[in-house]
Amino acid sequence: MPDDKHYFTRNCRRKLFEDDDTDCMQEAANTSTYTMVFDNVNVKTIARHESVDKKNNQLNMVHAYVAKDRIPVSHLSDQSPDVEIFDNIQVDAFIPSNADLCTLKEEYRICIERTLIRHLSIFKQMKTANHIFHPYLEESSRKSEMVPLGVLNKDECKTAEMIEICEHLLQYVPSYEQEPVKVLLYGDGLSCERVNDAHNARINCDTAQSRLEGVEPAIQEWHKELLLLEDTFKELFGSNLRAKGTLVHLRSFLGYRNVKREVGDHFNACFEFFEMVVKAYIAAAACAFLGLANTDGTPCNWPADKMQCEAAFRQTVDHVLTLAWSPMNYEVLNGQIDEYEDDNFPYCYCHEDNGDDMVHCENPQCPKGSWFHLSCLSLTHEDLPAGKWFCTQECEVCQKKN
Repeated sequence: MPDDKHYFTRNCRRKLFEDDDTDCMQEAANTSTYTMVFDNVNVKTIARHESVDKKNNQLNMVHAYVAKDRIPVSHLSDQSPDVEIFDNIQVDAFIPSNADLCTLKEEYRICIERTLIRHLSIFKQMKTANHIFHPYLEESSRKSEMVPLGVLNKDECKTAEMIEICEHLLQYVPSYEQEPVKVLLYGDGLSCERVNDAHNARINCDTAQSRLEGVEPAIQEWHKELLLLEDTFKELFGSNLRAKGTLVHLRSFLGYRNVKREVGDHFNACFEFFEMVVKAYIAAAACAFLGLANTDGTPCNWPADKMQCEAAFRQTVDHVLTLAWSPMNYEVLNGQIDEYEDDNFPYCYCHEDNGDDMVHCENPQCPKGSWFHLSCLSLTHEDLPAGKWFCTQECEVCQKKN
């Protein structure tokens, strides 16, 4: 691993900028940062002759590697944002802007062009963008630089051994002013929870090193793809095999038995199946527009001129894009935002979050909001019973019946 002096914390770099030291600023700007990735490795050993003393065993181990950040992140702060700043963020800030929608529509266009060029014979000679543009396209195109850290004979399911894993990884974490630099440790969702358990087990230690503060767990991007695919399947999978066009109908018709509604257990099969379905719909829309019976056919009166072929290609892409693109209805969104802001606090009679202490009605089916401000009830803590509390006699009767 590189020497510690070549790696700066983000706080250190910010301090260098504040000191206005040109040389240090340049050095900090050119420093490299890296992240660590780890995952469990399971090996099953099968006994030749299984007996009471010799049984099949499951060996749980961990492997890890370091990856250099292709996109610089040393200018970002390690400090958590102040919660108060979220109070000033308007809800419409989360709605895509016109520029966002234009960018997304252009990405749609490129995906459609790629599909038609690959699957329709008449468009084999057409050209499209090799890469979808984004601000870090140049950095992302560079080859990854990774250093394996080996395999540890440790079981991450055990908190004590998870602590030992973190301590092992900490030797690859540089320090500044005797404080470890925070380095992201990527893993799956469950592995990150186990790292948090290790942090909590060491939370009362004296030093940052012993508190394992150098490794910060972060969930890998794959899990974000999984969540998106799960939401997509919930919306489009369906349950009726006769409903043509649904994913469950196509799965049965095409014989994709490995595709299930539970995406998490069959991610690769579900992802490949959904990708195939999307491309098939794009090709089918283009064939219908051109009057083709299959993807290898040629339309009647198809031009021989290259320029005219390109124009027909663009026209076909525009047609498919029109079918696929669904413009955002800002009026509906704004109405939902206004409704959300009006009914943001569904509790108590006042429906206002005034910060006062609240009391809970023990009736799960309470029609008046379940939680109530003591001030709205003209009650104090001394007025509350030691046992269960009900807002009305009707709620108490209802609870006893249930």
